[in-house]
Amino acid sequence: MNVSEALSTIAFQIAVFVLPFVLLRFEGKNLKKSLGFLRVKKFSWSDFLWKGFALFAFSYGLVLIELSILGFFGLDDSSKVENALNGFLPLVLILVLVLSPIVEELLFRGYVLPKVGIFFSSLVFASLHYFYGSYAEILAAFTLAVCFSYFVKRWNSIYPAIFAHFLVNLTAVLGMFLL
Repeated sequence: MNVSEALSTIAFQIAVFVLPFVLLRFEGKNLKKSLGFLRVKKFSWSDFLWKGFALFAFSYGLVLIELSILGFFGLDDSSKVENALNGFLPLVLILVLVLSPIVEELLFRGYVLPKVGIFFSSLVFASLHYFYGSYAEILAAFTLAVCFSYFVKRWNSIYPAIFAHFLVNLTAVLGMFLL
């Protein structure tokens, strides 16, 4: 990925970040009501860290079980994700770690989830991971989205999902460099 593509990625992330707020504004919600709708409420380090880590451990455990089953049947194609990430500039990898969890959680768990429910919001989220060319990635993204969605609704907070998403991305990037 060259610098021009990296800048396009940054611009796209910013546009997606703004999208839920614009859509909610068209629905007549001001910023305060939009933040409440998106489950961006009073920040709590305990919610962010402890619940986020618990959510990561639970959901990533499920993904590891899925990958084991896929591997047993010779269907694990998750190496395609690593091949796709290898072409990213370090700046883009930092965006994947930091910006993507915020942007994607606000859009999918904050905006889309209340509109269409856990299953369909998770299906849309997973389908957008198709660009990696890995069916294992789509299945993992769907599983993570279902878990994140359930707990966002249960805890009425988006913060744990953002931190869990960050940890999932961090695990993927570290695994790519360390393995």
